[in-house]
Amino acid sequence: MAYDVAGDSRLDPRIKAILAGLALEASGDVGSREVLLAEANSEAARQEAEQFRTFMELCDTEETAPSAGLRVHSEKVVSQPDGNTISLQVIRRDSDETLACVTAAACPRCPVMTGCTAGGASSSRPTASLS
Repeated sequence: MAYDVAGDSRLDPRIKAILAGLALEASGDVGSREVLLAEANSEAARQEAEQFRTFMELCDTEETAPSAGLRVHSEKVVSQPDGNTISLQVIRRDSDETLACVTAAACPRCPVMTGCTAGGASSSRPTASLS
């Protein structure tokens, strides 16, 4: 089942308009990790990633995604038990109110980092509070 950008009520209409113009394809199965790495490191994949990065930079504007009323900051946390440092960008309403925290999990069937509407294993779910 393909991701339905137009039917996703969680998306801001400005972001929805941008995503509607993209050809989003789900990844297929591969025979092995080595095959996947070879595909991801191919010249074609690198060019595609660079084109996507350029496109996303064009979309990163106040008109498309206004930051008014938001507080944005970076944090680093150490995962347990492996001790890896994880960099997070926290975006929240600009207030000191304690808010529910919703994580964005990548759905294996959806091409965007959102809660799953396609029936995949991962989904956005309340996990904590932000204060």
